[in-house]
Amino acid sequence: MPTRCCPRGPMPPLARGAYAEPGPAWQDTDLELLRRPVGGLYFAGEYAGDEFIGLMEGALRSGEHAALQLAARFNS
Repeated sequence: MPTRCCPRGPMPPLARGAYAEPGPAWQDTDLELLRRPVGGLYFAGEYAGDEFIGLMEGALRSGEHAALQLAARFNS
């Protein structure tokens, strides 16, 4: 039986996969803290995906959010 679903070569030993899930103390303001740019560094990923935290849809939406922030920075 295969040990992974899509064998395409050796798997890096530290790549096991993960996703975020808000803990019991999560507050709506925490999302803005996760998305806040630091200098020229913008953050996006499934962990910053509003109501889709932990899902691919969250990663897509947070990427769009970061791209819009970056575009606004250069268009201002």
